Amino acid sequence: MARLILTLCAALLSPLAQALDWHALEPQLARNEPVRGAFEQQKQLPFLQAPMVSAGDYLLVPGQGLIWSQQTPWPQQTVLKGSEIWQDGQPMASGGEAFAPLLGALLGGNLSQLADQFEIDAEGSPEQWTLTLTPKQAPLSTLFASIALSGTAQLDHIRLVDSAGAPTEIALLNTQPAQLTEPERAQLR
Repeated sequence: MARLILTLCAALLSPLAQALDWHALEPQLARNEPVRGAFEQQKQLPFLQAPMVSAGDYLLVPGQGLIWSQQTPWPQQTVLKGSEIWQDGQPMASGGEAFAPLLGALLGGNLSQLADQFEIDAEGSPEQWTLTLTPKQAPLSTLFASIALSGTAQLDHIRLVDSAGAPTEIALLNTQPAQLTEPERAQLR
């Protein structure tokens, strides 16, 4: 009877003893090839009763940049390349130098780069996981309370909570390997 109880206890506690290590997820999430997909974003703003909803397409090219093309509620294209942020063909004012590489690391699964700026807590299994990122210091801690990444074989969902507690939910849909068009190549040069 004692052996049965010990076996049951070991079986029940073994998932708790085997916490997910985010280092084990990095090879699974790291993007080396271009990918494209769709996104749906909901941002809760304190002055709106319902969340602001936007949707569009994205193209991530590791080492080159990100093209984030919002289609609704109005068309707007944001291009990140290196530390530069361009919106609708115009360079944005300074301040994005630190933020542009962060977005590339989030979408590209570069957890080692993120670990330089965030505490990372991992939950789940390699088949269904959640990573909670908590900024270590300013300026990120003044912008974000936390960032949660979740998915299965790849990143499927991002939840950003700003320092005031307002959440932004981003669902990444239909992510697939991509071939770049010539206009896309030109945008990322």
